[in-house]
Amino acid sequence: MLVISTANHPLMWRFHQADMLRRVLNGPMPDVHLVFKLHPGETDEGPYRGLVEDAARGSGYSPPPVTIVRDIDLYRLLAGADAHLGIFSTVLTDAVVVGVPNLIVAGQAAGDLLGYVEAGVARPVRDSDELRAALDHPIPPDPARRRAFLDRHFRQGDAGTRIVDDVLAGTSSYAGRTDG
Repeated sequence: MLVISTANHPLMWRFHQADMLRRVLNGPMPDVHLVFKLHPGETDEGPYRGLVEDAARGSGYSPPPVTIVRDIDLYRLLAGADAHLGIFSTVLTDAVVVGVPNLIVAGQAAGDLLGYVEAGVARPVRDSDELRAALDHPIPPDPARRRAFLDRHFRQGDAGTRIVDDVLAGTSSYAGRTDG
């Protein structure tokens, strides 16, 4: 099962996401079940099923099974997946938290925004051959690299308390502001 996270941004969808998904889904996947995890802001099933079916028909193969979900426990979904595929989604970080093999579509306009590949917590895929290879040989993130990524992006404790403490200590960028 490959979980594919989506994003709710019309311009990104129109100019980037559709093309990137066509590139990586444009090959036979007879033993793969695609599960599209919709962004909470998406109000319908979107174009995903049609995109997969069109890519399959255009390449002369049978489309893989597709399930589309929105309101579901994301962490349980990722924990049950063989891998996660993301483009711009924050689910890339959620997949690091869960420890599932994390794939990121390479070749996008804005690139790897948080450095998942450099940190060793995601593997880039550029086309269907690379996606198939990644699914045939999934590599979970190295525990030390995963921990280092999470430590770099998350702080322990309650954020509200940290902000108040920083402001009171004068160490916050908010200290000394007079504009409200």
